[in-house]
Amino acid sequence: MPPHNGNNYSGDFLDTNDVYMYNELKEEFGNSALRVSVNLHHKIDRKNSIKTGIILSRLSYGLYSRSYDDELSTYFTSIDRKGSTGSAQSFVNWQHRFNDRLSLNTGLHYMRFALNGNQSFEPRAGIKWNFKGNQILSAGVGVHSRLEDLSIYFSQRTKADGSTELPNRDLGLSKSLHYVLGYETMLSQYWHLKTEVYYQHLFDVPVNSEASDHLSMINLNDGYTSIKAENSGTGYNRGVEITLEKYFSSKWYMMLTSSVYDSKYRGSDGVLRNTAYNGNYAGSILAGKEFNLGSNRVLSVNLRSLLAGGKRYTPVNLQESIAAGEGVYDYSRAYESRGSFYRRLDVGISYTINKPKTTRVWKIDIQNATNRLNEYSRYYDFDTQKIETSTQAGIIPTLSYRIEF
Repeated sequence: MPPHNGNNYSGDFLDTNDVYMYNELKEEFGNSALRVSVNLHHKIDRKNSIKTGIILSRLSYGLYSRSYDDELSTYFTSIDRKGSTGSAQSFVNWQHRFNDRLSLNTGLHYMRFALNGNQSFEPRAGIKWNFKGNQILSAGVGVHSRLEDLSIYFSQRTKADGSTELPNRDLGLSKSLHYVLGYETMLSQYWHLKTEVYYQHLFDVPVNSEASDHLSMINLNDGYTSIKAENSGTGYNRGVEITLEKYFSSKWYMMLTSSVYDSKYRGSDGVLRNTAYNGNYAGSILAGKEFNLGSNRVLSVNLRSLLAGGKRYTPVNLQESIAAGEGVYDYSRAYESRGSFYRRLDVGISYTINKPKTTRVWKIDIQNATNRLNEYSRYYDFDTQKIETSTQAGIIPTLSYRIEF
């Protein structure tokens, strides 16, 4: 079965007379991809090698969205469409080794979207220098492009004469120019340190060309939209990432990652704003240890702690929401506010019995072991006429048993 992703959403509401409205909103979006790739590697001589390849993808989709029209007192289906399209990618990469410590990689990547024929040529280059034995300095630059979710290209609108149109069928590819500088070293036999500084200039990003919300596809991660978009948006991502890793030895391992970053975008109005993902910092600690309980029995304990900046959101205008009877958002301050920071602790404990022909594993995984209710969003509640906060799931335990032959 090809890789598949999608989302289903339904909403049950009460109308203004407290009459139950079953599934007033229902959305089902799914994508699947079937890919075939062929790579060829040729070593020209001791210092030069070439790698080339192609990737062909068949992209299938199913899009359905239905909502309730209060004025007409009936359901309205905004889209009900299934089909497939495809993309083709090819690349060529040349590596030149100046010596055992210094190497250069250059290449060209090509992408074409079959739906509308839009294409992108993407030059890339990187250099790697191994100096002082176990220290590596690297640098890279390159252009990258991406397809939006297929639901964007098939955004459907009804015109005045009753016919439908697909305003985004010819939408171009989003592009970014990446710069990265990295340093890594082995601090000892089992300890590894890696640091990266990066900057990504985003351009040709689809943004809303008509409405005042200045929506950018950078911030859209699911759902269906009927907006008309144009490739005029820009933005950037910049930051520093540090990873400290202790390889498994003496029955334990550890990995510490931390990131400080800034993520901004410009919509159709040209104003620089935070993206929805601009939490500014994130970090995690992953650690584990094994305990031998005899010749063939092992107890393993694994911990993972996550910490990140709060989720960005667009403020709700409370007074206008009360007057309108529904949430009214202040899009002039899009993603200006930030919720409380995100924190989660996951715990995994396993007990393994090794026998000559089988291995038995009992395991319990506990996500969000402290039962912290991390903030998900803020919304206007019609009943309380207040701005309320919704939260993510609490503690989630999972118990499993596995036999390996």
